[in-house]
Amino acid sequence: MLHDQRMLMYTPHRGEAENVASGVHELNVKGIAQAIRRADEEKQLGNAAVGHKDRATAVRHYSEAYEYLRDAAAQNPTDAEKRELQKRMAVVLANRAAAWLLEGSGQDAKQALQDAELAVTFDEDYGKA
Repeated sequence: MLHDQRMLMYTPHRGEAENVASGVHELNVKGIAQAIRRADEEKQLGNAAVGHKDRATAVRHYSEAYEYLRDAAAQNPTDAEKRELQKRMAVVLANRAAAWLLEGSGQDAKQALQDAELAVTFDEDYGKA
């Protein structure tokens, strides 16, 4: 029990805390970059699916792209990174909205409107939303 109490009272030295903070920041930067790459890959797959008029596949890929971007946004991005992520989220959501409107079975105007409205919250200047 005494050992547990000493561990709770441990305070890292200033240099140690700075090193930990720097390491966490570096991991966040790598995580954000990786999430953006994965989101871009999923978006491209969604675009290809739209080209083939495959709504279900397009919606799935755009949804994955959006989740990667949300993950990146949760990793303490800088203000500039936040703005970039928001723009990317708007594009992915607008693309998913368009996919919902593809002709055929499964067309869903309500889902398209929800995605378009959400896209505007991320980038009100994005014209396709």
